[in-house]
Amino acid sequence: MLLMNAIMGMAALALRTDLSDKQRDYLSKIDLSAHALLSEVIEGVITNVALKAGEKGLEIAFTVAREVPE
Repeated sequence: MLLMNAIMGMAALALRTDLSDKQRDYLSKIDLSAHALLSEVIEGVITNVALKAGEKGLEIAFTVAREVPE
């Protein structure tokens, strides 16, 4: 997860600089892909935790702060 955050952070920083159209396109794709992968990882963790909780007869609820991007 730390590596994914580093990739996302560096891509975001690089996108704030002067870039050629091709460089901006590449970095935008890296950023979009990193966000998609992170979403899949988080969804997988939530699913696994919910399944384990359900096996034990527990209900689990997750909340996400409003400022957290989708």
